[in-house]
Amino acid sequence: MVGVGAAGMAGTDPARLELVLRLVTGPLGGTAAVLTDELHDEAAALVSHVPHVLANQLLGAVAGAPVRDLALRLAAGSFRDGTRVGLTDPRRTEAMVTENAAWVAPVLRLAARDLERLAEALDSNAPTHWFFDRPDPVRERLGRPGGSRVTGLHPGDAAAGSGVGADVETVPLTGDWPAELVARCARGAVVIALKDGKALLR
Repeated sequence: MVGVGAAGMAGTDPARLELVLRLVTGPLGGTAAVLTDELHDEAAALVSHVPHVLANQLLGAVAGAPVRDLALRLAAGSFRDGTRVGLTDPRRTEAMVTENAAWVAPVLRLAARDLERLAEALDSNAPTHWFFDRPDPVRERLGRPGGSRVTGLHPGDAAAGSGVGADVETVPLTGDWPAELVARCARGAVVIALKDGKALLR
């Protein structure tokens, strides 16, 4: 990802941004999402930092359970997949989460609220479909079963082909093009190449 500071695109040198994008999508063979700090931190809280917190919470619940050893013996893929990131250095995870507290805390409150509501529904034998159906838009995006790749930031995309096809957007490197890249990337596109005075996005 290529980030810009709190001042937004006004503080970004287009020439330097172009140089970085050429390096990332050229010799390095990667892709880039051009984002403001705020967009990056909000998205990272959802798909990186909060998953680390939830993985640690699940590991902690098992660690304190009287049937811990039995549970670990019976644990299979769902536990492994849900806790993998929790096996990393806890100090590193703590630092990552606390540095992005402004975005992590609201998501945790939302998760806690929804889990409490689910627990109450289970206690009272009330409907729970609202909880399990809400992720459907993401399930459809990723595909079922097995899922498609989760991220658009996939090494090698640029090298695989930077021609302008039906799924490729172009942004001329004129005017306020950095702000336009931020707007496109905020909707999920990534820069795959710079070619003929244009940024190519997919």
